[in-house]
Amino acid sequence: MAIREKLRVLKSAQERTQQRAQASLKKPELKVSEALRRLETYDSSEGHFDRQERISGWNQEKLCSAHAVILGAGTAGNYLAAGLSALGLGRISILDTSRELPKHEDFLSFLCSSSSKAESLEEAVENLIDKSVMVRIDSMCAGIRSLPGLGKIDFIIDASSSYASKEGSLAYCSKNRIPYISISADSERCLVSAAMPGSPGSPGSPGSPGSSGSSSSQYSLDDRMLLFEGKRQGIIPSGIAAGLALDIARKFLMPLKNDVMPDEEILYTLCSPERIFYGDKIKMENYEANHEAKGYSIEDRVLVAGAGAIGNFAALALSLSGFKNIDIADFDSVELANANRQVLICDRDSIKRGRRKAEALADRISRISGLNVSPIIGKVVDSEQELDSYDRNNGIIAVTEDFVRSRSYRMIIGGVDNPYARSCLNRIAVSMQIPYFDAGTDECSGAVRAYIPGKSGCLECQTGIYGIAEEWKKRKAERDSCQLNDKAPSVVTSNMIIGSALAGEALSAAAGLFPSLSAVSYSSASRHPLFVSGIGTAQKQGCPCSARH
Repeated sequence: MAIREKLRVLKSAQERTQQRAQASLKKPELKVSEALRRLETYDSSEGHFDRQERISGWNQEKLCSAHAVILGAGTAGNYLAAGLSALGLGRISILDTSRELPKHEDFLSFLCSSSSKAESLEEAVENLIDKSVMVRIDSMCAGIRSLPGLGKIDFIIDASSSYASKEGSLAYCSKNRIPYISISADSERCLVSAAMPGSPGSPGSPGSPGSSGSSSSQYSLDDRMLLFEGKRQGIIPSGIAAGLALDIARKFLMPLKNDVMPDEEILYTLCSPERIFYGDKIKMENYEANHEAKGYSIEDRVLVAGAGAIGNFAALALSLSGFKNIDIADFDSVELANANRQVLICDRDSIKRGRRKAEALADRISRISGLNVSPIIGKVVDSEQELDSYDRNNGIIAVTEDFVRSRSYRMIIGGVDNPYARSCLNRIAVSMQIPYFDAGTDECSGAVRAYIPGKSGCLECQTGIYGIAEEWKKRKAERDSCQLNDKAPSVVTSNMIIGSALAGEALSAAAGLFPSLSAVSYSSASRHPLFVSGIGTAQKQGCPCSARH
C-alpha cells in the first residue's frame, strides 16, 4: 500500500505540473493586428527597429506576427532567445527538459533564479531586452511532446545536445511542413543544418530563387550530430551557430532581394586552420595544436575597443573562453536604437539613463563571468589633441599608443565602427608589436582580420586602411557640416556571427591552436555564408610592419 500511495502522489504531482505548464501557454496568440498596434506605439525613426528597418525590403510586420520555437535553453538557446527578441519576433516559445541550474555559459539565464533553464531564460530575456514589451516569451520545462499544444509555429530551431530531441523535432516538422533548423555545438565546433518545406517559391525549396534545390529542402538528420550528444556547448561555436540559424530563419520569414539559402550542412571549427567546411567536405577530426611560444597568452591583458554590437558578442565570448584580464573602451552612450543588436546593454535602466556603453557592458560581463572587467570611457585617436572640449568636459580620455603602453596591453580586439579608429589601432599594434584582431560588419556581411606580428601583414597591408581612413575623415567633415542622419543599417545576425568569430581568432592565437591568416568572412548573399578569404602573409613594401619582422 505504501508503494501504491507513493506512486499515486507522484502521478498526481506530475499531472499538476503538466496542467500548470499548459496553462502558462494558453495565452491568446499574438495576432498581426496586435503586433502592428504595438509597433505603432513607437516612433519608427527613433525606435527599437530603426536600424534594421533601414535595410531595403525589410518588413518588420512579418517578424512581429511570427512564432518561433527554441528547443534547448543552453548556451546556443540563450543566443537564439536574445537574437530573436532583438529581431522583434512576435512570439518565442522556449522548451527544455532540464531542471539544472544555468551555468556561466548560459549567459542570460545565469543571472536569473527560476526553477528550470527554460523559465530562467524567459525571465532573463524579459528583464534584459527592453523591447520584450513587444515580444511575447513563454517557456516550459518540457520537450518535443509539447509541440502540438503551442499553436501555429513558423519555424523550430533545435539547439539541444540531444540526438533523440532532434529526431523527434525533425519528424514533427516534416509531418507538419514546418521549417526546421538544427544547431549542434561543443567547446570547439558547431554544426548547422536546415530543412525547409518544398512548396513552390519558398526559400530553399527546389526551383525557388536563390536555391540550388538540394539538401536544404529535405527532412533528414545528419548522423554527425551524434558526436555532439550530451556535450557542453562552447560560447564561441554557439554564437556562430545561433547567428547562422537566425539568418536562415529570417530568410524564410522575410526574404530580401539578394538572399541565398544555404543548401549544405555548415561546420565551423577552431580545431582546423581551414575553419569552415560544407556538406561532404566536413571534417570532424581534431588537428594537433601548435603550442609554440608566441609571447602572449590568455593570461595577458586585453583591450576590447568598442562596446557596440560586435563588442557585445566579442567581450562576452572572450570572458567565457579563458581570458582573465579584459578592459572595454568606448565613449558612446546606450540609446533605444541600439536595442536591435547590442543585446547585453540595452536593458530598460541603461536606455533610460543613457548609461555609458563601456560601463554597462563591463558590468554585465563581470556579473556573467565572475571576472573584474574594467570600463574605459575613451575615444581611439592618434593624439590627445584630437579630443575636443565636449570630450574633455564629459570625462572622455584619449586611447592612444601611450595609453595602451601604460596599461601593458598585449592584445587588441577591435570592434570599432569607423576606419579612422581602425587605422589608429593598427598603428598602435604595429608600433608595439602586439596582435590586433579587427572586425567589421554591415547589415548582411562582415569579416574578421588578424595582424599577428611575424605571421601576417597589418591592416594597412591587407586593406589599405590608412587611405580609407583619410577619405572617411573628409566625408565625415562634409556630413557633419550638413547635419545629415546617416546611421547605417544594422542587424543582430551579422554582429553575433562576426563578434563570436572575432573572439575565436583571438583565442586560437593566444591558446596556441590554429590562428587563421585569412579573413574569416560572412555573407548572407552566398550559399556558403561563412568562409575564409585568403589575404596572404605578404607585407606592403615600406610598411612599418614589414620592417619590424
